[in-house]
Amino acid sequence: MSKIFKFEGFFSLITLVWVLAAAYASSSISFLVVIWGFYAIFNVYMYTIERVIPSIPAAIAALVAITGGYTSPLMPLLFLTLPILLKLKPKEYPYFALLAFIEILATGRNVPGVLTAIAFLFSAASVFAFSVESLRQKFGKFFKKEIKEETETIETHEDETQLVKDPLMPLRNYIDRVKLWENEIPISINLLKIVDSSKGVLFIKEKQIELKGLISMAADKGEDVVCGKAAAEAEEIVFMPNFDTRFYFPITLFDYGVFSEPEYIVVIDADTSKVEKASRNELMERLRPIKGEIINLLRSAETFRQIQEYKTRFERLYTGSRDILSELSKKDREFVYLSAGKYFFATDSAISAVLITEKRNEKFVARLYERNNDSELGVHVAKNVVLDNHLSHPLMMFDRKLGRQVEIKNINKRDNPLFEHPELDELNKHSSLFSFLIVSENRDDKKDISTEDAPLLVVSLFMDASKTFSRDIQKNISLFNQILYSALKNIEMYEKIEELSNIDGLTGLYNRRYLQEQLGRMVLEANRSSKSLSVIMVDIDFFKKINDTYGHKAGDDVLRFMGKVLKSNLRQVDMAARYGGEEFMLVLHNTDKQGAELVAGKVMEHIRRSVIIADGKQLSITSSFGVADLSQASYDSGNLVKMADQALYTSKENGRDRITVAG
Repeated sequence: MSKIFKFEGFFSLITLVWVLAAAYASSSISFLVVIWGFYAIFNVYMYTIERVIPSIPAAIAALVAITGGYTSPLMPLLFLTLPILLKLKPKEYPYFALLAFIEILATGRNVPGVLTAIAFLFSAASVFAFSVESLRQKFGKFFKKEIKEETETIETHEDETQLVKDPLMPLRNYIDRVKLWENEIPISINLLKIVDSSKGVLFIKEKQIELKGLISMAADKGEDVVCGKAAAEAEEIVFMPNFDTRFYFPITLFDYGVFSEPEYIVVIDADTSKVEKASRNELMERLRPIKGEIINLLRSAETFRQIQEYKTRFERLYTGSRDILSELSKKDREFVYLSAGKYFFATDSAISAVLITEKRNEKFVARLYERNNDSELGVHVAKNVVLDNHLSHPLMMFDRKLGRQVEIKNINKRDNPLFEHPELDELNKHSSLFSFLIVSENRDDKKDISTEDAPLLVVSLFMDASKTFSRDIQKNISLFNQILYSALKNIEMYEKIEELSNIDGLTGLYNRRYLQEQLGRMVLEANRSSKSLSVIMVDIDFFKKINDTYGHKAGDDVLRFMGKVLKSNLRQVDMAARYGGEEFMLVLHNTDKQGAELVAGKVMEHIRRSVIIADGKQLSITSSFGVADLSQASYDSGNLVKMADQALYTSKENGRDRITVAG
């Protein structure tokens, strides 16, 4: 269903159905009220439940129909919407034009109505034709090969050049996106750049303010400060409504010894009223990682700014780093690694192969890129290879049994299992290598030192014995390390934010929207591979009574308990989600209904035996279960959920605290 909702013409076609129904029942005011009332309810449902934003152009067409059709005073809006829609959402344009044309005909069954419809059709065609003509005028000889190739190059690098012009874009995105921390603390982030001892400039808003009060103390002493609402409202930085606490985190990007002073101050407003009781200092420690993320983003922006200053001097470095930094606005690791291979081939002609090894899901995965001058990319990409022999030098570097940099000339391939791997046979034609670690660096603010974190990657450069690495290789590796580290950290940040958007904040389980998206995919995959798939619907018995008797805080504690129980009884390949209220759903991969019934029994016994501390009181609860699998659901996710829901209803009707298997 989610694919249908995302279809560009979905709301236009749905609105067309309502318009035709309203035109058919135009003689009855009561029917019209009912018809458009249902239309309003449908749009509210799409926005609140399905999280799909209704189409504004379709809503305009509906409003015109409600206010009189082709005689409506709002009729000009249909004409005005055409050029705006063609510019902003061209894929939706034909569906809206069709909707408006049929609406005018349906509501104006006379000569003026037909003429208005013809005028609208002519306007729609003219707007579209003018748009095409303007493109032809803009590009002139559009169909000539040289101009076409240049145009494609401009389109390909549009996103990349945007980041080149604004290295602070990832930081802006981070501040704008992070509105909730650790799934329970609503926050708002401001960044203040310190100009001198008395003035600062707010990041993004570019508003100059005076440094006074607590913010001045944080800047002078370079120490973190926390305050309540009364003190925060005295500052020039606007305090967020309904928030109750403000935190100041001074930032020094680089160490200048005794001359080091804060260059920025991260200002975080937080609503701590719903957080479990904790001191302000404890909350400060929980929010401190945000400071580290912003430091990393500022450092990467400053690094790239310095690279831009030396662009003309290091043109090859600039070209290679641009591809990697473009990924700061995306989420594609594969493209980052491909760009890394192209980077080294461009900066040193002696390098003939690049091997990048990363640790993912407790496995070491390597990607081999070879120089290929015949390829359009200039790179031949080998398939991913899993490394499992810890005597090979990339894994020894991960295990810290070798240094951060390793250079081997005239490689003894019998002593290095890497060259014996059947899928990396191409490496045997190379005689020398230079490997280095990409590591994250965590700054210890108390000791003012940088400490190494776990390795992120091992990059190995290969060449023939007749060639040598250039003198600038160390300099290029140092700059490359910072660039690639920044790109990977930013990708991790996007992945973390995306994951948080799919998580229910109270239970820590997946939310219903994400469940629906993944369940449809899992059903298709199970059907293709002829594997089993089961779902278990779980409902807490008499949950309303718990809320009424012990309060909603106790009810929340019970829901948190259920989240922990369900996660602890599942495999990594399975999924647990909060379906709504006190209902939960488990999706079991490659499991038939008999196996699902065993899992449900295990969970039910766990719940029966547990004593829950809910708002200081000891409670015991039971739950009801409904089980279904694909064999009874006609290979459809909707039917699968329906079968499990009916089985759950049977369990509740028969006395609760039991399991019912569908079919």
